[in-house]
Amino acid sequence: MEKQNCGLQHNYQGLDIYAETDKKTFTNERLRYKTKDYKVPTFQACVYKFMTPPGGYTGGKVYLTIKKPESGVTLYLTMNGKNVGPVPYDSEISVKTSESFTVTAVPKKDSYKTSFSMEYRTDGTKNEDAPIFEKLKEH
Repeated sequence: MEKQNCGLQHNYQGLDIYAETDKKTFTNERLRYKTKDYKVPTFQACVYKFMTPPGGYTGGKVYLTIKKPESGVTLYLTMNGKNVGPVPYDSEISVKTSESFTVTAVPKKDSYKTSFSMEYRTDGTKNEDAPIFEKLKEH
């Protein structure tokens, strides 16, 4: 796991996670608080954006379920740039396909219990001819 990918390997667009009609799960089990002593990849925070690929889907919604994380990580959620109060763990939430979720994961110092996972999908209509899908295939 490289420092800049926060658990996303071979991802097309940085820390953007694209929803598809099939439910997918993203899991990070190696988030660590950054100090000079840790030899594993470490971060101060990882920020993930869940959305549909640009131009890839119309109508419908993007769905996200944040599973309850281990005690060594705190998750923060924004929907369309607005902070959400307490994260609604284990409940499916949604925004329009033209909108997005941002999840920020912040590890606690000296903790190895930092695993977390999120399920995501869309029920939008796929635009088969959207250029983004060819780019994703090439990547």
